[in-house]
Amino acid sequence: MSSRGLARIAIACAISMAATARAQPMDVRCADASTCSESVAWLVRRSEVEVLRCTAFLVATDTLMTARHCVEPWRRDGGRTLEGRFEAYFPESASRVAERHDARIWRIADETALAIQSANDWAVLRLETHSERRPLRFDRSGFQDASNVALHVVDAIDETHGIVRTLACHTVLDSIFAPHIDEPLAPAVVLAGCDVRAGHSGGPVVDTSGAVRAVVHARDLRTWPWREPLRYPELLAGALEDEPVPIAYATNLACVDWGRPGPTVPSCVLDGWLARTRHPGAASNAFANRVLAEARDRVDAARAELEGTDPARAEWRVAVRERNVVWEVVARPACGRGPSDAPFESRRVAIVVASDGRPAVRVTASRGRARGWCRGPAR
Repeated sequence: MSSRGLARIAIACAISMAATARAQPMDVRCADASTCSESVAWLVRRSEVEVLRCTAFLVATDTLMTARHCVEPWRRDGGRTLEGRFEAYFPESASRVAERHDARIWRIADETALAIQSANDWAVLRLETHSERRPLRFDRSGFQDASNVALHVVDAIDETHGIVRTLACHTVLDSIFAPHIDEPLAPAVVLAGCDVRAGHSGGPVVDTSGAVRAVVHARDLRTWPWREPLRYPELLAGALEDEPVPIAYATNLACVDWGRPGPTVPSCVLDGWLARTRHPGAASNAFANRVLAEARDRVDAARAELEGTDPARAEWRVAVRERNVVWEVVARPACGRGPSDAPFESRRVAIVVASDGRPAVRVTASRGRARGWCRGPAR
Protein backbone atom coordinates (compact mmCIF):
# COMPACT_ATOMS: atom_id res chain seq x y z
CA MET A 1 0.00 0.00 0.00
CA SER A 2 1.27 3.49 -0.80
CA SER A 3 2.23 6.01 1.88
CA ARG A 4 -0.85 7.97 0.81
CA GLY A 5 -3.02 4.96 1.53
CA LEU A 6 -1.37 4.38 4.90
CA ALA A 7 -2.17 7.94 5.87
CA ARG A 8 -5.83 7.12 5.40
CA ILE A 9 -6.17 3.64 6.89
CA ALA A 10 -4.35 2.06 9.82
CA ILE A 11 -3.60 -1.62 9.23
CA ALA A 12 -4.77 -3.26 12.44
CA CYS A 13 -1.78 -5.48 13.27
CA ALA A 14 0.61 -5.20 16.19
CA ILE A 15 4.39 -5.25 15.65
CA SER A 16 7.28 -5.34 18.09
CA MET A 17 11.01 -5.73 17.65
CA ALA A 18 12.12 -9.34 17.80
CA ALA A 19 14.93 -8.53 20.22
CA THR A 20 12.38 -7.83 22.94
CA ALA A 21 10.02 -10.73 22.25
CA ARG A 22 12.02 -13.47 20.57
CA ALA A 23 10.77 -16.97 21.36
CA GLN A 24 9.04 -15.95 24.58
CA PRO A 25 6.02 -18.08 25.54
CA MET A 26 2.67 -16.49 24.66
CA ASP A 27 -0.42 -16.58 26.84
CA VAL A 28 -3.94 -15.78 25.56
CA ARG A 29 -7.11 -15.86 27.65
CA CYS A 30 -10.82 -15.07 27.35
CA ALA A 31 -12.16 -11.75 28.62
CA ASP A 32 -15.66 -13.26 28.98
CA ALA A 33 -16.18 -16.99 28.87
CA SER A 34 -19.82 -16.57 27.83
CA THR A 35 -18.94 -14.76 24.57
CA CYS A 36 -15.42 -16.03 23.93
CA SER A 37 -15.13 -18.01 20.68
CA GLU A 38 -13.06 -21.19 20.97
CA SER A 39 -12.30 -20.86 17.25
CA VAL A 40 -10.32 -17.62 17.62
CA ALA A 41 -6.53 -17.66 17.97
CA TRP A 42 -3.70 -15.21 18.57
CA LEU A 43 -1.55 -15.49 15.46
CA VAL A 44 2.13 -14.68 15.95
CA ARG A 45 4.54 -14.21 13.05
CA ARG A 46 8.22 -14.26 14.03
CA SER A 47 11.06 -13.14 11.77
CA GLU A 48 14.66 -12.08 12.30
CA VAL A 49 13.79 -8.51 13.15
CA GLU A 50 10.20 -8.38 14.38
CA VAL A 51 7.26 -10.15 15.95
CA LEU A 52 3.88 -9.40 14.42
CA ARG A 53 0.59 -10.30 16.13
CA CYS A 54 -2.85 -10.55 14.57
CA THR A 55 -6.12 -12.39 15.10
CA ALA A 56 -7.05 -15.60 13.21
CA PHE A 57 -9.86 -18.15 13.33
CA LEU A 58 -10.45 -21.80 12.49
CA VAL A 59 -12.22 -22.62 9.24
CA ALA A 60 -11.37 -26.34 9.49
CA THR A 61 -9.73 -28.40 12.21
CA ASP A 62 -6.34 -27.88 10.52
CA THR A 63 -6.94 -24.54 8.77
CA LEU A 64 -6.84 -20.91 9.90
CA MET A 65 -8.00 -17.76 8.14
CA THR A 66 -6.59 -14.29 8.80
CA ALA A 67 -5.80 -11.06 6.92
CA ARG A 68 -3.33 -11.12 4.05
CA HIS A 69 -1.19 -8.30 5.46
CA CYS A 70 -0.66 -10.31 8.67
CA VAL A 71 1.26 -13.05 6.86
CA GLU A 72 2.63 -11.28 3.79
CA PRO A 73 5.82 -13.13 2.79
CA TRP A 74 7.16 -10.10 0.94
CA ARG A 75 7.92 -8.10 4.09
CA ARG A 76 11.51 -6.95 3.62
CA ASP A 77 14.37 -5.58 5.69
CA GLY A 78 16.57 -3.71 3.26
CA GLY A 79 17.11 -6.14 0.40
CA ARG A 80 16.29 -9.26 2.41
CA THR A 81 12.98 -11.09 2.32
CA LEU A 82 11.95 -11.82 5.90
CA GLU A 83 10.95 -15.45 6.22
CA GLY A 84 8.41 -15.77 9.00
CA ARG A 85 7.42 -18.56 11.35
CA PHE A 86 3.77 -18.72 12.36
CA GLU A 87 2.34 -19.82 15.69
CA ALA A 88 -1.35 -19.97 16.68
CA TYR A 89 -2.35 -19.71 20.34
CA PHE A 90 -5.88 -20.69 21.39
CA PRO A 91 -7.23 -19.69 24.82
CA GLU A 92 -8.31 -21.98 27.61
CA SER A 93 -12.08 -22.28 27.99
CA ALA A 94 -14.57 -24.19 30.12
CA SER A 95 -14.33 -27.17 27.77
CA ARG A 96 -10.87 -26.72 26.19
CA VAL A 97 -7.31 -26.49 27.40
CA ALA A 98 -5.05 -23.84 25.90
CA GLU A 99 -3.41 -24.91 22.62
CA ARG A 100 -0.37 -23.90 20.60
CA HIS A 101 0.07 -24.87 16.92
CA ASP A 102 2.73 -24.18 14.34
CA ALA A 103 1.30 -23.04 11.01
CA ARG A 104 2.35 -22.31 7.43
CA ILE A 105 0.85 -20.28 4.59
CA TRP A 106 -1.43 -22.34 2.36
CA ARG A 107 -3.41 -19.88 0.21
CA ILE A 108 -3.13 -16.11 0.03
CA ALA A 109 -5.15 -13.46 -1.78
CA ASP A 110 -3.79 -12.12 -5.03
CA GLU A 111 -2.56 -8.55 -4.96
CA THR A 112 -5.15 -5.99 -5.93
CA ALA A 113 -4.98 -2.50 -7.34
CA LEU A 114 -8.26 -1.48 -5.70
CA ALA A 115 -8.33 1.77 -3.76
CA ILE A 116 -9.35 -0.11 -0.61
CA GLN A 117 -7.03 -3.05 -0.01
CA SER A 118 -9.62 -4.71 2.23
CA ALA A 119 -11.45 -5.80 -0.91
CA ASN A 120 -8.95 -8.66 -1.12
CA ASP A 121 -7.23 -8.95 2.28
CA TRP A 122 -7.36 -12.59 3.38
CA ALA A 123 -5.02 -15.54 3.80
CA VAL A 124 -5.38 -19.19 4.79
CA LEU A 125 -2.83 -21.13 6.87
CA ARG A 126 -2.49 -24.84 7.55
CA LEU A 127 -1.81 -26.06 11.09
CA GLU A 128 0.92 -28.66 11.52
CA THR A 129 -1.45 -30.64 13.78
CA HIS A 130 -5.25 -30.83 13.94
CA SER A 131 -7.21 -29.01 16.62
CA GLU A 132 -10.22 -30.49 18.40
CA ARG A 133 -11.91 -27.10 18.44
CA ARG A 134 -15.01 -26.34 16.43
CA PRO A 135 -14.39 -24.30 13.23
CA LEU A 136 -16.57 -21.35 12.37
CA ARG A 137 -19.12 -21.82 9.59
CA PHE A 138 -19.52 -19.38 6.70
CA ASP A 139 -22.40 -17.36 5.32
CA ARG A 140 -21.71 -15.91 1.88
CA SER A 141 -24.89 -13.89 1.46
CA GLY A 142 -23.17 -10.54 2.04
CA PHE A 143 -24.35 -7.68 4.22
CA GLN A 144 -27.51 -5.64 4.52
CA ASP A 145 -27.42 -2.07 5.79
CA ALA A 146 -27.57 -1.56 9.57
CA SER A 147 -27.02 -5.25 10.37
CA ASN A 148 -25.77 -6.06 13.86
CA VAL A 149 -22.50 -8.00 13.81
CA ALA A 150 -19.80 -9.03 16.28
CA LEU A 151 -16.02 -9.03 15.96
CA HIS A 152 -13.94 -11.65 17.77
CA VAL A 153 -10.49 -10.15 18.25
CA VAL A 154 -7.36 -10.51 20.39
CA ASP A 155 -6.13 -7.50 22.35
CA ALA A 156 -2.46 -7.52 23.33
CA ILE A 157 -1.98 -6.65 27.00
CA ASP A 158 1.77 -6.72 26.47
CA GLU A 159 4.16 -8.52 24.14
CA THR A 160 3.37 -11.99 25.50
CA HIS A 161 -0.18 -11.75 26.94
CA GLY A 162 -3.41 -11.39 24.97
CA ILE A 163 -7.14 -11.29 25.69
CA VAL A 164 -9.89 -12.57 23.35
CA ARG A 165 -12.72 -10.03 23.28
CA THR A 166 -16.01 -9.61 21.43
CA LEU A 167 -16.89 -6.19 19.97
CA ALA A 168 -20.38 -5.20 18.86
CA CYS A 169 -20.94 -2.99 15.82
CA HIS A 170 -23.18 -2.56 12.79
CA THR A 171 -22.76 -2.34 9.02
CA VAL A 172 -23.20 0.82 6.97
CA LEU A 173 -23.87 0.78 3.24
CA ASP A 174 -23.85 4.01 1.18
CA SER A 175 -22.00 5.90 3.89
CA ILE A 176 -20.33 9.27 3.46
CA PHE A 177 -17.14 7.58 4.74
CA ALA A 178 -17.04 5.21 1.74
CA PRO A 179 -19.82 6.02 -0.75
CA HIS A 180 -18.59 3.35 -3.18
CA ILE A 181 -19.42 0.58 -0.66
CA ASP A 182 -23.12 0.62 -1.38
CA GLU A 183 -24.36 -2.94 -2.00
CA PRO A 184 -24.54 -6.26 -0.11
CA LEU A 185 -21.98 -7.91 -2.41
CA ALA A 186 -19.44 -5.10 -2.45
CA PRO A 187 -15.99 -6.64 -1.84
CA ALA A 188 -15.57 -4.60 1.35
CA VAL A 189 -17.92 -3.64 4.17
CA VAL A 190 -17.93 -0.62 6.51
CA LEU A 191 -18.29 -1.40 10.22
CA ALA A 192 -19.38 1.36 12.60
CA GLY A 193 -19.29 1.66 16.37
CA CYS A 194 -16.56 -0.91 17.11
CA ASP A 195 -13.11 0.32 18.12
CA VAL A 196 -10.76 -1.73 15.93
CA ARG A 197 -7.15 -1.51 17.10
CA ALA A 198 -3.71 -2.90 16.39
CA GLY A 199 -3.83 -6.70 16.57
CA HIS A 200 -7.46 -7.02 15.49
CA SER A 201 -6.65 -7.62 11.82
CA GLY A 202 -7.73 -11.07 10.68
CA GLY A 203 -10.53 -11.36 13.22
CA PRO A 204 -13.87 -12.83 12.08
CA VAL A 205 -16.94 -10.64 11.59
CA VAL A 206 -19.89 -12.84 12.58
CA ASP A 207 -23.64 -12.36 12.25
CA THR A 208 -26.24 -12.94 14.95
CA SER A 209 -26.29 -16.68 14.19
CA GLY A 210 -22.52 -16.96 14.72
CA ALA A 211 -21.62 -17.44 11.04
CA VAL A 212 -18.55 -15.60 9.78
CA ARG A 213 -19.14 -13.19 6.90
CA ALA A 214 -16.01 -11.02 6.76
CA VAL A 215 -12.40 -10.63 7.92
CA VAL A 216 -11.28 -7.50 9.78
CA HIS A 217 -8.87 -5.39 7.74
CA ALA A 218 -8.27 -1.91 9.14
CA ARG A 219 -9.56 1.02 11.10
CA ASP A 220 -10.10 4.50 9.67
CA LEU A 221 -7.93 7.08 11.43
CA ARG A 222 -9.53 10.09 9.85
CA THR A 223 -12.05 12.35 11.48
CA TRP A 224 -14.40 14.82 9.84
CA PRO A 225 -14.50 15.58 6.93
CA TRP A 226 -14.46 12.22 5.29
CA ARG A 227 -11.88 10.03 3.62
CA GLU A 228 -12.39 11.40 0.10
CA PRO A 229 -12.97 14.99 -1.05
CA LEU A 230 -16.60 15.95 -1.55
CA ARG A 231 -17.74 18.77 -3.76
CA TYR A 232 -19.83 20.06 -0.88
CA PRO A 233 -17.73 19.19 2.21
CA GLU A 234 -18.67 22.29 4.23
CA LEU A 235 -22.30 21.94 3.18
CA LEU A 236 -22.72 18.31 4.22
CA ALA A 237 -20.41 18.60 7.24
CA GLY A 238 -23.01 20.95 8.71
CA ALA A 239 -25.55 18.13 8.57
CA LEU A 240 -23.66 15.94 11.07
CA GLU A 241 -25.81 15.44 14.15
CA ASP A 242 -23.22 13.86 16.47
CA GLU A 243 -19.51 13.17 16.69
CA PRO A 244 -18.45 10.41 14.25
CA VAL A 245 -18.21 6.92 15.75
CA PRO A 246 -15.21 4.63 15.08
CA ILE A 247 -15.18 3.23 11.55
CA ALA A 248 -13.45 0.04 10.35
CA TYR A 249 -13.26 -1.95 7.12
CA ALA A 250 -13.45 -5.69 6.49
CA THR A 251 -13.16 -8.07 3.53
CA ASN A 252 -16.56 -9.40 2.49
CA LEU A 253 -16.21 -13.21 2.26
CA ALA A 254 -19.21 -13.35 -0.05
CA CYS A 255 -16.73 -12.16 -2.66
CA VAL A 256 -14.10 -14.87 -2.12
CA ASP A 257 -14.36 -17.72 -4.61
CA TRP A 258 -14.11 -20.88 -2.53
CA GLY A 259 -12.75 -23.11 -5.27
CA ARG A 260 -10.71 -26.23 -4.73
CA PRO A 261 -8.29 -26.67 -3.10
CA GLY A 262 -9.05 -23.33 -1.44
CA PRO A 263 -9.88 -19.63 -1.87
CA THR A 264 -8.68 -17.97 -5.07
CA VAL A 265 -9.71 -14.47 -6.14
CA PRO A 266 -12.65 -12.10 -5.49
CA SER A 267 -15.74 -13.25 -7.37
CA CYS A 268 -18.12 -10.30 -7.05
CA VAL A 269 -15.93 -7.31 -7.89
CA LEU A 270 -18.19 -5.55 -10.34
CA ASP A 271 -16.87 -3.22 -13.03
CA GLY A 272 -18.90 -0.36 -11.61
CA TRP A 273 -17.45 -0.90 -8.14
CA LEU A 274 -13.94 -0.99 -9.57
CA ALA A 275 -14.57 2.27 -11.39
CA ARG A 276 -15.82 3.95 -8.21
CA THR A 277 -12.83 2.84 -6.16
CA ARG A 278 -10.37 3.98 -8.81
CA HIS A 279 -12.01 7.41 -8.97
CA PRO A 280 -13.09 8.03 -5.36
CA GLY A 281 -13.47 11.78 -5.79
CA ALA A 282 -15.99 11.26 -8.56
CA ALA A 283 -17.82 8.67 -6.45
CA SER A 284 -17.99 11.10 -3.52
CA ASN A 285 -19.25 13.92 -5.71
CA ALA A 286 -21.92 11.68 -7.23
CA PHE A 287 -22.93 10.61 -3.73
CA ALA A 288 -23.27 14.23 -2.54
CA ASN A 289 -25.24 15.16 -5.64
CA ARG A 290 -27.59 12.23 -5.10
CA VAL A 291 -28.31 13.26 -1.50
CA LEU A 292 -28.86 16.88 -2.51
CA ALA A 293 -31.13 15.83 -5.38
CA GLU A 294 -33.28 13.80 -2.98
CA ALA A 295 -33.58 16.80 -0.65
CA ARG A 296 -34.60 19.10 -3.49
CA ASP A 297 -37.21 16.59 -4.67
CA ARG A 298 -38.68 16.67 -1.16
CA VAL A 299 -38.66 20.48 -1.26
CA ASP A 300 -40.55 20.45 -4.58
CA ALA A 301 -43.06 17.98 -3.15
CA ALA A 302 -43.60 20.15 -0.08
CA ARG A 303 -44.08 23.23 -2.24
CA ALA A 304 -46.64 21.46 -4.45
CA GLU A 305 -48.47 20.24 -1.36
CA LEU A 306 -48.75 23.71 0.13
CA GLU A 307 -49.62 25.48 -3.13
CA GLY A 308 -52.28 23.45 -4.81
CA THR A 309 -54.44 21.45 -2.42
CA ASP A 310 -56.87 24.09 -1.08
CA PRO A 311 -58.79 26.49 -3.43
CA ALA A 312 -59.01 28.99 -0.59
CA ARG A 313 -55.26 29.34 -0.84
CA ALA A 314 -55.35 30.77 -4.34
CA GLU A 315 -54.10 34.09 -3.01
CA TRP A 316 -51.44 32.52 -0.76
CA ARG A 317 -47.78 32.72 -1.50
CA VAL A 318 -45.24 29.96 -1.01
CA ALA A 319 -41.65 30.92 -0.31
CA VAL A 320 -38.58 28.69 -0.07
CA ARG A 321 -35.61 29.77 2.01
CA GLU A 322 -32.38 27.72 1.86
CA ARG A 323 -29.67 27.71 4.53
CA ASN A 324 -26.91 25.19 3.80
CA VAL A 325 -28.66 21.82 3.92
CA VAL A 326 -31.94 23.14 5.38
CA TRP A 327 -34.87 24.38 3.31
CA GLU A 328 -37.86 26.19 4.83
CA VAL A 329 -41.00 25.95 2.66
CA VAL A 330 -43.60 28.41 4.02
CA ALA A 331 -47.17 29.02 2.77
CA ARG A 332 -48.83 32.23 3.99
CA PRO A 333 -51.44 34.77 2.81
CA ALA A 334 -50.21 37.48 0.49
CA CYS A 335 -49.83 40.81 2.26
CA GLY A 336 -53.08 42.83 2.26
CA ARG A 337 -55.27 39.77 1.67
CA GLY A 338 -57.25 38.06 4.39
CA PRO A 339 -57.14 38.58 8.16
CA SER A 340 -53.84 39.61 9.65
CA ASP A 341 -53.78 36.57 11.90
CA ALA A 342 -54.57 34.00 9.17
CA PRO A 343 -52.93 30.59 9.71
CA PHE A 344 -49.85 29.57 7.77
CA GLU A 345 -48.11 26.27 7.29
CA SER A 346 -44.48 25.35 6.73
CA ARG A 347 -42.37 22.35 5.91
CA ARG A 348 -38.77 22.05 7.03
CA VAL A 349 -36.64 19.84 4.75
CA ALA A 350 -33.18 19.06 6.07
CA ILE A 351 -30.31 16.70 5.27
CA VAL A 352 -29.06 15.03 8.42
CA VAL A 353 -26.04 12.74 8.76
CA ALA A 354 -25.88 10.18 11.55
CA SER A 355 -22.65 9.63 13.46
CA ASP A 356 -21.96 6.45 11.44
CA GLY A 357 -22.03 8.41 8.17
CA ARG A 358 -25.51 7.42 7.01
CA PRO A 359 -27.35 10.41 5.44
CA ALA A 360 -31.10 10.98 5.44
CA VAL A 361 -33.57 13.66 4.38
CA ARG A 362 -35.92 14.68 7.17
CA VAL A 363 -39.19 16.57 6.66
CA THR A 364 -41.08 18.18 9.55
CA ALA A 365 -44.36 20.15 9.40
CA SER A 366 -45.51 23.08 11.51
CA ARG A 367 -48.40 25.53 11.68
CA GLY A 368 -48.77 29.04 13.03
CA ARG A 369 -50.42 32.43 12.53
CA ALA A 370 -49.49 34.94 9.85
CA ARG A 371 -49.36 37.91 12.27
CA GLY A 372 -46.21 39.91 11.61
CA TRP A 373 -45.53 38.65 8.09
CA CYS A 374 -46.54 41.92 6.42
CA ARG A 375 -44.71 45.13 7.23
CA GLY A 376 -45.51 48.59 5.86
CA PRO A 377 -48.56 49.48 3.72
CA ALA A 378 -50.65 46.66 2.36
CA ARG A 379 -50.10 45.96 -1.35
